[in-house]
Amino acid sequence: MRDFSSLEVESALDRATERGFLDDLGCARELARVRVERRHEGPAKLFAVLNRRGADADTAHEVVAEYFSDGEDELLRQAASLWLGRNPWNRDRLARHLNRKGFSEGAILSELERLRGGCENDNAMLGEAP
Repeated sequence: MRDFSSLEVESALDRATERGFLDDLGCARELARVRVERRHEGPAKLFAVLNRRGADADTAHEVVAEYFSDGEDELLRQAASLWLGRNPWNRDRLARHLNRKGFSEGAILSELERLRGGCENDNAMLGEAP
C-alpha cells in the first residue's frame, strides 16, 4: 500500500525475524501461558484459541503438547476446584463447564468419579437421594 516492493517487504520481515521481533512460537507460548494460568483452559480450547489468533496448526499443536505433556488431569482439577468454590455441586453443570473449558470427555468423567469418591457419604452434595 506504501509502494514497497515485495522484495523490500520480505527483506524487512526477515530482519525482524532474525532480531527476534517476530516469533510465532514465542508469542503462542506466551498466549498459552496466560490462557492456562488465568483461565484454566484445557487442550482443545487452547488449540482453538491459538489457531484463531493466527498460530498455524503445527505451532498450536507444539504449544498444546508442551503445556499438557503430563496430561490434563492436574489442570482439570484446578479448573473444577475453582468452579466448585463459586458454585454449588451439580455434576452436569460442572461437566458442561469443564467441557467448555476444552478438557476431554474421558478426563472430565474421571474427575467427576474422583470427586464422587471423595464424598462417599455426602449424598446431599451429590444430589442423590439418601
